[in-house]
Amino acid sequence: MKPPIKRRQHAPDPAQLRQIFGTNLKQLCRSKPSISAVTRDLGINRTQFNRYISGESFPRPDILHLICEYFCTDARILLEPIAGFENSDCQLLAHPEIQEFYTPAHACDQSDMLPMGLYCFARQCFTDREQYIQGLSLVYHKQGTTFMRGLRASPAKSLNSAIKTHRSREWRGFIMQQSKGISALISWPSSTSCSYMFLANPSNLRSNIWSGYCTHSNSEAKAQSRVTRLIFEFIGKNLTDALKVRRSAGCCNAEALAPQHRKLLLPQQTFY
Repeated sequence: MKPPIKRRQHAPDPAQLRQIFGTNLKQLCRSKPSISAVTRDLGINRTQFNRYISGESFPRPDILHLICEYFCTDARILLEPIAGFENSDCQLLAHPEIQEFYTPAHACDQSDMLPMGLYCFARQCFTDREQYIQGLSLVYHKQGTTFMRGLRASPAKSLNSAIKTHRSREWRGFIMQQSKGISALISWPSSTSCSYMFLANPSNLRSNIWSGYCTHSNSEAKAQSRVTRLIFEFIGKNLTDALKVRRSAGCCNAEALAPQHRKLLLPQQTFY
């Protein structure tokens, strides 16, 4: 006869688990514009979502899967504080296989480093060389690595009308140190496409504008370019400037660019 299975004497209390999940969810929401934006993107009732945050209830399995996909995490958010397993998973650049070949941006000389905060960026459009893309980006530091994130323009202001949801318009990436500047690898949800950026500020380290170039992962096509000039202008935490950039985000012609941006992007010259 098999011995009886011993039950764990210190099984977690359901109320404690709900509280852990609520705290984790609250922390994850801080990376988004607002809780209203989160519930809108997820299609979850705000009242029910508040019950998750307050530790009053757990989500159904399908809702939990949706939440995990949205925040790029896993079901451990139900069982343990998020800081514990986030720290264990954020070691890609420190992996022994590639550690010698990559230097995260937190190790950069400060003269070669993008300041943390908001940026206005502009570049030529890859699909239409007569058009330019303007937008808002955030550079921030988290768990030993420097990241950047931003949004494609809304469908009304974009050449790509198929991009509809906030989630599908978001891009994120990480920043690495280079000898004379920084580089960044960015991607869209599910790695549908990615871009490589290089930015430097060699002429005047006191300038708020960094210039370089951006490439796009795409097959060869005569109608599309895969590399173009790029500028990032630091606006820090100036919300007035940020709102102005957000309102003008999207496609425009060269004449609509700020004079200093137009001068650096050199619309009349082909980029090599």
